[in-house]
Amino acid sequence: MTTSESSHTPKKSFLARNWKILVGLLISASCLYYFVRMCDFSQMWGVVKKANLWFVLLTLVSIFASYLGRGIRWTYLLRPLKRIGVGPSFSATVIGFTASNILPMRAGEFVRAYVLAKNESIRATSTFATIVVERLCDGFCVLAILVLALTVMPFPETPDLATLSGPMQKIVTAITQERLRYFGFSTLGLYLGIILVLVFLHFAPKKTEKFISTILFFAPKNVVHKITELLLSFAEGIASINTPMQAGNVLLWSLFTWGSIVFGPWLLSLSFGLSLPIYMGFFVTAILALGVMLPSSPGFIGIFQLATAAAMVLLGVQEQIATSYALMLWALSIIPVTILGFMLCWVGKTSFMQIIRASKEEQMATEDETAQD
Repeated sequence: MTTSESSHTPKKSFLARNWKILVGLLISASCLYYFVRMCDFSQMWGVVKKANLWFVLLTLVSIFASYLGRGIRWTYLLRPLKRIGVGPSFSATVIGFTASNILPMRAGEFVRAYVLAKNESIRATSTFATIVVERLCDGFCVLAILVLALTVMPFPETPDLATLSGPMQKIVTAITQERLRYFGFSTLGLYLGIILVLVFLHFAPKKTEKFISTILFFAPKNVVHKITELLLSFAEGIASINTPMQAGNVLLWSLFTWGSIVFGPWLLSLSFGLSLPIYMGFFVTAILALGVMLPSSPGFIGIFQLATAAAMVLLGVQEQIATSYALMLWALSIIPVTILGFMLCWVGKTSFMQIIRASKEEQMATEDETAQD
């Protein structure tokens, strides 16, 4: 593009450039408002003071075990590119989640790919393709957890609405087994359809691209192009899992990662003196995972607390204990890993802001390259 052409290119307005961020902030602010309306902070403080510290620490261990599992799983996905140690993989994973916790649009995925690519001298675009596959694996795990929570485990009965605040009454009456089942199975069908398309993309890319263009005849060409590029990046990443042993290791560490994630909420419930069945972790994780699918602020503020508190109330927990539990689970899930991310940047003698700027430049360069293709 020439200088004259670029000078005549209309600049997007602030709203056009940042509408996704603004929508996320609005949703988070609304959820936080409703959550605060539920809270009796004097009662909540009394509940938190009585929490068993040992179970809080065990919850923290379970949370960090999930990051370790992600790091180990990533090393297997990266095998076709380069053999990476667990240390660099874990470090890049934590720094990426730190970025997602403090930056909008879940920018940590690009940060994570950039950090590992820079430290291990591999292409960031290839690294990002493996992260795309991770998201697919995580999506299936979340759906499996949701299906288990809806089919194998007894669905909790609606609590006595008279004992709940107005906002909580509306939320728990909206979370019905029928609605969750419909969402879970329809999303599972969508995922299976995507997998089928990815398989065809791998074996017959031209025919599959033509098929996608045909069924999306009503969509603008640039939208069809973006969807095709996204599916191709999925297909590229899945193609990197080229041996049964590698696939088995990815599956094993996916189960370890999500087992740790599910185990954490149950351990934290023990710190509050609650005698809930161990499978409650599946239910809380499923409701929480559905909540954080919505656009939100960095760190899932508001949405995380509201979804967790609602899940606990549905499990029969008193509302102020549920809100205290939700705040503590959020703090344990977000704050320690964010602190560790900054510490890892410091140990690596790298400025966190330098990483953010460099990864953003890498992201823009990747998008420009894709647009040119």
